[in-house]
Amino acid sequence: MRRSLNTALISLALLSACASPVPSDSTSPSQAGRGAASLPPVVGAGTAEQPPAAPPTAAGTEGVEGLPACVPSTEVCDGVDNDCNRQVDEVGCACTPDTACFAGPASARGVGTCRDGARACDELGETFGECVGSVGPQPEACDDLDNDCDGAVDEGCPGTEPPAAPPPSSAPECALGEATGVVCAPDGSAVAGARVSAETMDCDGRVARAEALTSADGHFTLRGLAGGPVTLVIEAGQFRQERRVVVAAGGTTSSDAAGQSACLARDAAKIAITTGDFDSIESIVADLGFEADVYCGDGDETYGARALFGDWARLSTYDIVFVNCGLGVSFDGQEGRAMVSNLQRFVEQGGSVYVSDLAAHVIASAWPNQLEFAADSGGGGEDDPCCTCVNCPAECGA
Repeated sequence: MRRSLNTALISLALLSACASPVPSDSTSPSQAGRGAASLPPVVGAGTAEQPPAAPPTAAGTEGVEGLPACVPSTEVCDGVDNDCNRQVDEVGCACTPDTACFAGPASARGVGTCRDGARACDELGETFGECVGSVGPQPEACDDLDNDCDGAVDEGCPGTEPPAAPPPSSAPECALGEATGVVCAPDGSAVAGARVSAETMDCDGRVARAEALTSADGHFTLRGLAGGPVTLVIEAGQFRQERRVVVAAGGTTSSDAAGQSACLARDAAKIAITTGDFDSIESIVADLGFEADVYCGDGDETYGARALFGDWARLSTYDIVFVNCGLGVSFDGQEGRAMVSNLQRFVEQGGSVYVSDLAAHVIASAWPNQLEFAADSGGGGEDDPCCTCVNCPAECGA
């Protein structure tokens, strides 16, 4: 899980209007939160939820003689133990009742006698329970079935002979290819420093991982790929998506060919934005082409932001929260403590919070030891007219 606090001090000098939310094609339930009438009650301190318990372990195949070993990869919300730590979807995935799951390695899912099971949610509806009914790889039983789910039947049983190896002269020479492309935002802006990776096979038939970072203009070249279908995993901070390409053995394949663009999708990350008295981060996010849900947080119109911070079920559906300059939400009292608890939990479970400078009280309340906010008034006192970013007289040069 990602466990880092992302704090950026952003001052954009654009006035935000809560009545003009960012246009979005999303039809997620969180969009209903833009109107106060449809938002849930703000959770008080007495009802703040506790962090969920660790998910149950899943039966893996590591160390079981005769069965394929689990090959670690990045954990994703797909009902499979991708990272081989005997836990399924332990990345803060939203719990949906009766979700399909598989207790074995992803390569065996749906092969031979292996089949999915289902998971129930806990009493709070947040954490997945044990994967029930899943059948993973088993030792071959010489019963005309593929018990170990490797695509072969009764291998090693009496009376079965391995296929004859082709003559050495007919073995094709290993020829690895490469994939190229450009990672960009939905509006076409280049994304530098994005990580592009893929799982492939080397010339000895072993699982290998290819990885590259995008350059300043968003370009990447992923080398050492076996010919055939390959899934490119594109990650830029909290933004993540996959692209399927067919690599030419010994050649170069562009991810932009045949409409297979590596640009991030509009919904590559789930974004929430709270308005403030200044700035308009929502406008920048919209200009980049990303979808976002906007919650009122400026002046006296703070119900939306308070409902977002105070409702864990709603907050946990997002990957990123942006807070505009001049947020009017107070974190005092029972309501404030509940919001602080939810924000801390959000970051602990991999979420990112970006806060403008004149909303630094969000960081000071939730993470008091993480940030020291310093302001230099230039020698003026408390009544110095140049110590404010609002209605500055001309001599202040603002």
